[in-house]
Amino acid sequence: MNNTTVFDETIPAGDMASIENIHSQELSISLICSDGCRVDIELVPGQVLEFSAGDGNARVVLHHGDPSKLLIIKPDSAS
Repeated sequence: MNNTTVFDETIPAGDMASIENIHSQELSISLICSDGCRVDIELVPGQVLEFSAGDGNARVVLHHGDPSKLLIIKPDSAS
């Protein structure tokens, strides 16, 4: 599960994000929380995942696939 292109996006603590595969092929990602929890996911074409970072920051890491085809939408925080 290695990719030559580096893609590592942070979702701040308490924030939510919508993660979507806009590619015609699967994308392999990991969601890694600051407490060490890790979930590996194969996103099929068109799949959308809603994710909440919880109490700590979380990272979205792309292992395999085209980074330009992984769409991450983070709503503006109310401040």
